[in-house]
Amino acid sequence: YDVTVKAFEAELGEGLAIGTHLLYPCQDDLASFAYADVLAGCSPLRILPVSYYFGNPDGDLIKQAGQLPGLAEMMRAAGGRVISGIDEGRICFSRPGAKSKDLRTRTVGQSYQAAFNVRMAKSVLDAGGSYIASWGFFAGEDPLFAGVPTFDYFTAREIAKFAGMRRCAARTDGTPPEKEAVDAIAAVSQDGRTVGVAVSRLRDKLEFADSFDTTVRIVLPAGLRAVGRLTVSELTLDDRNNWFVDWERERREKGIADKAYWASPDDPNPLFSLADDSAKAFFKSRMPAYAAKADQIVPRVASLPVPPDGVLSLPVSFRGNGAVFFELEN
Repeated sequence: YDVTVKAFEAELGEGLAIGTHLLYPCQDDLASFAYADVLAGCSPLRILPVSYYFGNPDGDLIKQAGQLPGLAEMMRAAGGRVISGIDEGRICFSRPGAKSKDLRTRTVGQSYQAAFNVRMAKSVLDAGGSYIASWGFFAGEDPLFAGVPTFDYFTAREIAKFAGMRRCAARTDGTPPEKEAVDAIAAVSQDGRTVGVAVSRLRDKLEFADSFDTTVRIVLPAGLRAVGRLTVSELTLDDRNNWFVDWERERREKGIADKAYWASPDDPNPLFSLADDSAKAFFKSRMPAYAAKADQIVPRVASLPVPPDGVLSLPVSFRGNGAVFFELEN
């Protein structure tokens, strides 16, 4: 390590941000790497990202999904001097196709992904991490990912809005049902005039339709307590507006079984994972309808009074897994 650092400095100069990458670490790996003598021997060490993968969703084992055990301990052992986050990963495998259970995009199309992203973001932020990177989305100009926006795209877009903010207090009411997790993140902009909130409901089942209602309570910063009224935008992502739910229903009605896929049928980009040409053609024919549904995913905006105690209560409703994002502004 020392030789490599000196080689870089000899060619490029001093003051470089030197780092290493932990590939698919488990809790024991993080603990062993975090020993003081290891970290002390890697000096300077400024960047310490990890890869994180969750194996197979749909096992009804919610406690593991989206959690990163050991990351906080590793960062504490590093003395808070490193920049850390997730460079790659998320969900590696799901229900199998004919030849593989790989998720080519490392995400699922079900609303599970929206809740998983929020839970993972909270886990990283709670540990002191700074960022989460993503592989790609079924949207945009890249021909490999062109198409219609997935829930992975929408949640990544909303989570990215927290950049530069500082955390503030938020909690949800009540106890979630057994085997479910409800998470909340809230943060305020540097000027104190905007608060972002993310709430998720995650059960380790890819398909279920039970409804769940809760309330998220946010302690408003001083800059918003004195304004009288707030503009509140609310964006909900769950089975009610997920085009992938429509695709699952329509492809089954069409007789496109899991074996028509060579890789996992849960991947949100069937053009990657379908092996059957006629099934691909059917999906392409339905893409305009799915794009139109994705276009309808826009915030609902309201004006609310600021409570006298400065704690704003917002109702949250889910159908199946999902995530809700709020933006509170002066």
